Amino acid sequence: MIDGRLFDILETIACRVCHRQSDDVWGGIQIIASGDFFQLPPIKFPNPDKEFAFEADLQVDLSHAFHKSDVKLIKLLQCIHLGRCDLDQLRLLCTKFDQV
Repeated sequence: MIDGRLFDILETIACRVCHRQSDDVWGGIQIIASGDFFQLPPIKFPNPDKEFAFEADLQVDLSHAFHKSDVKLIKLLQCIHLGRCDLDQLRLLCTKFDQV
Protein backbone atom coordinates (compact mmCIF):
# COMPACT_ATOMS: atom_id res chain seq x y z
CA MET A 1 0.00 0.00 0.00
CA ILE A 2 1.07 3.56 -0.56
CA ASP A 3 0.38 6.48 1.70
CA GLY A 4 -2.01 9.41 1.21
CA ARG A 5 0.81 11.87 0.55
CA LEU A 6 1.96 9.90 -2.50
CA PHE A 7 -1.61 9.80 -3.84
CA ASP A 8 -1.75 13.60 -3.56
CA ILE A 9 1.56 13.94 -5.42
CA LEU A 10 0.43 11.59 -8.20
CA GLU A 11 -2.84 13.52 -8.60
CA THR A 12 -0.92 16.80 -8.91
CA ILE A 13 1.39 15.30 -11.55
CA ALA A 14 -1.57 13.95 -13.53
CA CYS A 15 -3.19 17.41 -13.58
CA ARG A 16 0.02 19.04 -14.81
CA VAL A 17 0.79 16.43 -17.46
CA CYS A 18 -2.72 16.54 -18.89
CA HIS A 19 -2.86 20.36 -18.83
CA ARG A 20 -6.42 20.21 -17.57
CA GLN A 21 -8.35 22.65 -15.45
CA SER A 22 -7.52 22.50 -11.78
CA ASP A 23 -11.02 21.25 -10.95
CA ASP A 24 -10.62 18.12 -13.11
CA VAL A 25 -9.91 15.23 -10.76
CA TRP A 26 -6.63 13.49 -11.69
CA GLY A 27 -6.40 15.79 -14.71
CA GLY A 28 -9.44 14.12 -16.24
CA ILE A 29 -7.75 10.70 -16.30
CA GLN A 30 -9.86 7.79 -15.14
CA ILE A 31 -8.02 6.06 -12.31
CA ILE A 32 -9.17 2.99 -10.44
CA ALA A 33 -7.16 2.20 -7.34
CA SER A 34 -8.11 -0.56 -5.01
CA GLY A 35 -6.73 -2.11 -1.93
CA ASP A 36 -7.52 -3.80 1.31
CA PHE A 37 -7.17 -1.39 4.20
CA PHE A 38 -7.20 -4.35 6.60
CA GLN A 39 -3.87 -5.56 5.18
CA LEU A 40 -0.41 -4.36 6.15
CA PRO A 41 0.02 -0.60 6.56
CA PRO A 42 1.96 1.35 3.91
CA ILE A 43 5.70 1.85 4.07
CA LYS A 44 6.31 4.87 6.29
CA PHE A 45 8.29 7.85 5.13
CA PRO A 46 9.92 10.22 7.62
CA ASN A 47 7.27 12.43 9.26
CA PRO A 48 4.25 11.15 7.32
CA ASP A 49 1.31 13.52 7.55
CA LYS A 50 -0.98 11.10 5.73
CA GLU A 51 -0.16 7.53 6.61
CA PHE A 52 -2.96 5.85 4.67
CA ALA A 53 -4.26 6.27 1.12
CA PHE A 54 -7.74 7.13 2.39
CA GLU A 55 -6.25 10.19 4.11
CA ALA A 56 -5.37 11.75 0.75
CA ASP A 57 -6.86 15.16 -0.01
CA LEU A 58 -8.91 13.80 -2.88
CA GLN A 59 -11.20 10.81 -2.86
CA VAL A 60 -13.98 9.77 -5.15
CA ASP A 61 -16.25 7.01 -3.90
CA LEU A 62 -17.85 4.95 -6.62
CA SER A 63 -21.55 4.82 -5.86
CA HIS A 64 -23.17 3.62 -9.08
CA ALA A 65 -22.83 0.13 -10.54
CA PHE A 66 -22.53 0.23 -14.31
CA HIS A 67 -23.40 -2.70 -16.57
CA LYS A 68 -24.99 -4.67 -13.76
CA SER A 69 -28.33 -6.30 -14.45
CA ASP A 70 -28.39 -8.59 -11.40
CA VAL A 71 -30.25 -6.39 -8.90
CA LYS A 72 -29.99 -9.00 -6.13
CA LEU A 73 -26.22 -9.16 -6.54
CA ILE A 74 -25.90 -5.37 -6.46
CA LYS A 75 -27.93 -5.21 -3.23
CA LEU A 76 -25.83 -8.02 -1.78
CA LEU A 77 -22.58 -6.20 -2.56
CA GLN A 78 -23.94 -3.01 -0.99
CA CYS A 79 -24.88 -4.89 2.18
CA ILE A 80 -21.42 -6.48 2.35
CA HIS A 81 -19.82 -3.07 1.89
CA LEU A 82 -21.86 -1.66 4.79
CA GLY A 83 -21.44 -4.80 6.92
CA ARG A 84 -25.20 -5.26 7.22
CA CYS A 85 -26.10 -8.63 5.71
CA ASP A 86 -29.09 -10.66 6.78
CA LEU A 87 -29.35 -14.45 6.63
CA ASP A 88 -30.96 -14.50 3.17
CA GLN A 89 -28.18 -12.35 1.76
CA LEU A 90 -25.51 -14.59 3.29
CA ARG A 91 -27.20 -17.61 1.71
CA LEU A 92 -27.17 -15.83 -1.66
CA LEU A 93 -23.49 -15.06 -1.18
CA CYS A 94 -22.76 -18.74 -0.57
CA THR A 95 -24.35 -19.61 -3.93
CA LYS A 96 -21.82 -17.36 -5.70
CA PHE A 97 -18.84 -19.53 -4.68
CA ASP A 98 -17.63 -22.57 -6.58
CA GLN A 99 -16.77 -25.60 -4.50
CA VAL A 100 -13.13 -26.67 -4.81
